[in-house]
Amino acid sequence: WPWPLSDTFAQLEAVRLQKRIKDEKDAWMNNQYLDIITEMLPDLMWFKDMPGCHLRVNQAFCEAVGKTKEDVTNQYHGYIWGLSGEEAEYGEAVCRASELAVAKAGKTCHSEETVYHSKRGLCELSILKTPVYDENHEIIGTVGIARDITKEKEAQKQVLELANSNALAGLHNRHFFYQRLRTRRKG
Repeated sequence: WPWPLSDTFAQLEAVRLQKRIKDEKDAWMNNQYLDIITEMLPDLMWFKDMPGCHLRVNQAFCEAVGKTKEDVTNQYHGYIWGLSGEEAEYGEAVCRASELAVAKAGKTCHSEETVYHSKRGLCELSILKTPVYDENHEIIGTVGIARDITKEKEAQKQVLELANSNALAGLHNRHFFYQRLRTRRKG
């Protein structure tokens, strides 16, 4: 700093220092907000870069894959879900295609996938992914949220079975017959 210290210079430096402190506190607070929101979700949540590396995940995600946050951070799909060989290559290709589709769409996309849950076995997931942009509006990654819809899918299947069969006899009913007939006529 120049000496003797002028009032104008001191004021400018004080304002700059206050702004830097405020920016640091705002960044810390925003990180706290993100942590709270991420952890309070019962759904799986993750942040990935464009190559598909997981940068941040929530506890629900860790429970689904049976790994800790430290194990998952900076890892790719195949390792996280315990895939190897051809399964890992296929899984990585599917994930990469999904990330590119979200980037190309430039908006939130929905999909459904079947994955292996460490505690519950095969699960149906309803997935929302949205692009993450940098300050130049370039896509640098994605945020994803996945909800386990296994029970809903099973209930839906059960409702369809009940709608298409006679509860007493266990045979297909008239509704099923007409539905099948319409399908075959179209074919």
